Amino acid sequence: MNALFIITESSKQLGRKKPLNTQEDIHLGISYISSMLERHGHHTDLLVLTPKTKFSVIDRKIGDFKPSIILTSIVYKEFFTIIRFVQHIKSLYPDIY
Repeated sequence: MNALFIITESSKQLGRKKPLNTQEDIHLGISYISSMLERHGHHTDLLVLTPKTKFSVIDRKIGDFKPSIILTSIVYKEFFTIIRFVQHIKSLYPDIY
């Protein structure tokens, strides 16, 4: 199974070259779940989106990675950003859980 994790980063991080520069930027819950899935033979990947990310980035990642499941982590400040992306994914890829 391929599991794609999607997180969003706020606009304050848009100018950085890497969205996850320090250990404080890493989402531990996603890291733990990803590690457990990989330990049991599954493949995982992480897609970091910003409010300015184009839908084509998501479509390309889904086409290349072919996930069976997409998992997101939502915090309040990123709620409307991630919901916009989730609605896009669900409308074009209804078979992905």
